[in-house]
Amino acid sequence: MTLGRFLTETYEPWAHVNRPRAARNTLEKVRLFFKPWMAETLSAITVDRLELWKGRRLNSGIKPTTVLRELFARSSVLSRGPRRPTHQQPNPPGEGTPIR
Repeated sequence: MTLGRFLTETYEPWAHVNRPRAARNTLEKVRLFFKPWMAETLSAITVDRLELWKGRRLNSGIKPTTVLRELFARSSVLSRGPRRPTHQQPNPPGEGTPIR
């Protein structure tokens, strides 16, 4: 799944329900500052890439507080990334081996 698709299909609906005051601002920041990454798969967005991006922004003269705000906007989206089940039952109740 790409970052752009994830924003549209998953994060945006969640944010409007759970973070109604911050949703619009966060989405605008992510779409503006990370536009080149919208076609990237979520798995391609690594800590190393974020650190390189952060370093380039700081080296270009952007104030550290601004860079951190941009990074926090990104991290709020990525923290809602696709969830993997923490435990998956091999046989759901009612199927296969009876529950004792």
